[in-house]
Amino acid sequence: MKRLAGFGSIMYCILFPLALGSLVAWPLSVLVIPLIVLRILEEERFPRENLAGYSEYCQKTRYRLLPSIW
Repeated sequence: MKRLAGFGSIMYCILFPLALGSLVAWPLSVLVIPLIVLRILEEERFPRENLAGYSEYCQKTRYRLLPSIW
C-alpha cells in the first residue's frame, strides 16, 4: 500500500499544479519527486533487513511500484 501512496504522491506533484493552471509552481513541485523516491528507497531498506524472505521476493518481483518501470 505504501508503494501506491508513493506513486500517488509523485503523480500529485506532477499534475496538481497543472490542474490549477500554475505553470510557475510545476517546476518547483517536480523538485520534490527525488525526495519521494529517497523516502521509498529508505522504506524498502527496513523490510530487506528485518523480514525473512523479503530480499528473495525483491529479486523475484523486480518492479514493485510501476510495472516495467520501477
